[in-house]
Amino acid sequence: MKLDYLTIKRMMMEKNMADGGYVAYGKNNQKFAIYMGGVIGALATADLKSHIVSMKDNKIVITPFTRNGIEFENAYGFEKEKIQSVKLSLFGTLKIFINGEKHEYAIEKGQKDVRMILEILGFAKKKDNKKQS
Repeated sequence: MKLDYLTIKRMMMEKNMADGGYVAYGKNNQKFAIYMGGVIGALATADLKSHIVSMKDNKIVITPFTRNGIEFENAYGFEKEKIQSVKLSLFGTLKIFINGEKHEYAIEKGQKDVRMILEILGFAKKKDNKKQS
């Protein structure tokens, strides 16, 4: 079964694992694939687990998935109150700091949804499209 972004998003919403329908996904081994380059890098990371980032009950939820499907039973969350800081880098890496530990998740698709999650949870300022004069 091929899991594209829209399928993943739909499945997460059906399982009630994505408040507001905000969903993103990626692979933490993305840097290795870029380093290896092209087809070799893609083959090297083909069977590695990927992750889905969503929001549920004031938590940032991480749900693993593979080609075979989404592993809902292995999902875990970071409670808003326990997060010291969180940042989405320009290159699409979500960094969550809890008790001095850094947890990193590469975001390949759905960066806008991650920004909305961070905004809703109060970790990012809402962008104002109006120019100041």
